[in-house]
Amino acid sequence: QLFVEGAGGGVAGVGVHAQEGAAVGAGVVLIEGDELGAVAVASGDFAIPIIGTVKAGYNALAYNDDYGVEYANVRNPEEYFYLIVKGDSMEPRIKDGDLALVHKQNTLNDGDLGVIVYGDNEGTLKRFVKKGNTIILQPFNPEYEAKVLTGEELNDVYIAGKVVETKTKW
Repeated sequence: QLFVEGAGGGVAGVGVHAQEGAAVGAGVVLIEGDELGAVAVASGDFAIPIIGTVKAGYNALAYNDDYGVEYANVRNPEEYFYLIVKGDSMEPRIKDGDLALVHKQNTLNDGDLGVIVYGDNEGTLKRFVKKGNTIILQPFNPEYEAKVLTGEELNDVYIAGKVVETKTKW
């Protein structure tokens, strides 16, 4: 349920459900949640779908599902999706349970954070490093080793998108 903040600071519940890619109207601030746990949604933000989870680790599948929406201020909302991060290989900067806003694109620049699917549909969120004919998937957490992909392994690499923002939910 969404709540609209009134002129006197009061909050009134309304039966409006944001649709994927729907913009919040100009001059309107919506509050998502109940009155005690409400979160402000800024004017101009779009509802971006949370489509599943991605492992901040290795040997895991990235899979699609419907986890609702989260709001983001982006120009072309149809080009974005959110994933819920699972695991600790990207700590301390990205934590288990964080939301990663991903721009749909099939290329990454050296050093970008990306969602990469490789091998037998193993999906991961990692820093992308390209050195010649080698791709290195680099975790932030020093307790994890980088995944190095070379030769024929590169034939099975799919870049789902670039991570442009992460959010921690409290």
